[in-house]
Amino acid sequence: MREIKFDTMVFIRGTLKGEGKWFHYVMTLKKITETKFLSNFEDTVFREFTGIKDKNGIDIYENDLIKHEDFNGIGEITFSRGCFRAFDFTLANFEEIHPISKIEVVGNIYETNR
Repeated sequence: MREIKFDTMVFIRGTLKGEGKWFHYVMTLKKITETKFLSNFEDTVFREFTGIKDKNGIDIYENDLIKHEDFNGIGEITFSRGCFRAFDFTLANFEEIHPISKIEVVGNIYETNR
């Protein structure tokens, strides 16, 4: 069974328009429901852990951008039809077809310019 946890991203605005920074907090679902400080921030994003790590041992979360040695371009991790997907494969099948040892997280849709 995979660990249920979330990368909770909070955007703290700077003093200038458009200025700010994302802060990351890895939390379990229980911790998220117990934490009231998150309601103080407008821009809070919860990205669910897929249960899979990339070739460098980095946790792969929903909305991560990944690079695979066998594909050109960057794939986004999405949750669709009850499972996590990338490059039009479910991650469960993806591992069988294309080893996870060839996947690398290169960013996420919130912080990485494409």
